[in-house]
Amino acid sequence: MVAGVAVLVSAGVSEALELRGKQIRGVPGRNAQIVSTPVVLKAPAKVKRIEGGKEGLCIQGVKMMCGSVAELIGKTLQPGSYTVYPNLPQGVQEYSVTVVFE
Repeated sequence: MVAGVAVLVSAGVSEALELRGKQIRGVPGRNAQIVSTPVVLKAPAKVKRIEGGKEGLCIQGVKMMCGSVAELIGKTLQPGSYTVYPNLPQGVQEYSVTVVFE
């Protein structure tokens, strides 16, 4: 007689939440653009990784946080709506940043 054993494995799928933004240089005081689609955090979220933003960036929302990539990684944002934009490196016309939360 052979006894069978069933093992049920449950894998939780978690999608990384990303906040993206960019800044486009224009004529000073006239037509520079900041483009960022708001992301709503329903619970506190920790900044896990930042792609871009080598000249610094600002995250706007419940509270404004500006700083370098190293300063912002590990910070926790409270529930609310947020946008992000990078500082433009010198000589660059358009620059993007992506903030990944965990």
